[in-house]
Amino acid sequence: MKSSLQKFILIEQSPTARDFFALLFERIGIRVADTGEELSCYHRGTYIEFEEQLDESNVDYVLELTTEQVDALVELVSVGDIDEARRYSIFKALFAPAIEASINPFPCLKGVASLPPLISNTLVRRLLRMENLIHVYVVSPIPGEPEVGNTLVFENKEWQVSPGLHGAPGRIFRLTINDALAFHSQARLALKANTKIGWLKFGRWYLRWRRVVSWRSKD
Repeated sequence: MKSSLQKFILIEQSPTARDFFALLFERIGIRVADTGEELSCYHRGTYIEFEEQLDESNVDYVLELTTEQVDALVELVSVGDIDEARRYSIFKALFAPAIEASINPFPCLKGVASLPPLISNTLVRRLLRMENLIHVYVVSPIPGEPEVGNTLVFENKEWQVSPGLHGAPGRIFRLTINDALAFHSQARLALKANTKIGWLKFGRWYLRWRRVVSWRSKD
C-alpha cells in the first residue's frame, strides 16, 4: 500500500496543473488524519516538491485531510489538462475539509487581516470599505451541483471562515472559481510587495473586482 507521499510523488505534473497550483500556494503542509502522515509541498515554479516532514513554521498553512480525500485529490490532478470543473473540484477537495472544521485555510485573508505597521489595518479596511460579516457563495461549474455558501466574520483582527450561512451579512459575494483565484492571486502579490503603493494598487483592483462579484445586502 502506497503512502500519501508516494501517491503525490507519482503524479505526472502537467504544466496546467503546475500553473493552477501556483495560484493556490507556495508552501503548504498536509497532515493525513487517519494515518498520522505529515508532509510538505513546495511549489518551485517548474515543479512541485514533496517532503516527508512537516515544519509548520516553514509553510503558509496546514491542511488536514483523510486518506480518502488524498486519493480523491490525486485522481483529480492525474490528468493532462485541468478544465474549470476539475479546478473547482480540486479547490473544494483542498479547502472544504478545513472550512468544515471552521478553520481559515486561506493565507491571503490572514495576511491582509494582520498587516505590519507599514500600513495600518484600520486604513486598509477604510480604503476597501470592508464589512465585518459577509456571505460568500462559490458557484460550481458542474451542472446540477448546488452553490456552496460560507460565512466570513472579521473578529479580533482575523477573518473566521465557517461553513453555511449565518447572521445578517453586510455584503454578499457570488464567486466563480476564477473570481476566487483572482482575489487570491492579487492579495498574494500585495502581501509579497508589502508597500504602500502595492496596497493602493490592490485596493483599486479590489474595489473594481468587488463591484462585479458582490452586492450590499440592503441594496
